[in-house]
Amino acid sequence: MLRKYTTKKHILLYCERWLKAPVLRMNGELKLKGGKERHKGE
Repeated sequence: MLRKYTTKKHILLYCERWLKAPVLRMNGELKLKGGKERHKGE
C-alpha cells in the first residue's frame, strides 16, 4: 500500500522495519509481532 505513495527504497525499508519493531510498554512488557508478550528481562 505504501508503494502507491513512494518508490524511494530507503523510505520503504524504514517503514517496513518500523512496522515489525517490538513495542516496549510502560509496565516493562515487550509486545512482539504476532501478539506475543514477554516481560523485560526474560
